[in-house]
Amino acid sequence: MASMLDKLRRDAEALVQARHPAPRSVLGYHEFPRNGGDDPVCMVRVLEPDAVAVFVLSDNDEANGTPLAPVHPAGLFEGRVPYRRPVHPYRLRVRYR
Repeated sequence: MASMLDKLRRDAEALVQARHPAPRSVLGYHEFPRNGGDDPVCMVRVLEPDAVAVFVLSDNDEANGTPLAPVHPAGLFEGRVPYRRPVHPYRLRVRYR
């Protein structure tokens, strides 16, 4: 687990310094398989400089959305979102300073 956290820290630093070689491999919607055939863990990561809060809006919860947690002070946020098929584009609500 520590190596995964270390990789996220390195990726975060590279993203906020605009030197990550493949930013879309980190940012956006990603699915991570689970053992046992269960639905995958679904994550969204976004880089929104000057944001104080970011929410992923879904069709059935336009008012609130799923909050993303800040993971870097330069505006990197991430969070789990519900698994759904078919995959739909997501929208963000961002609150800035």
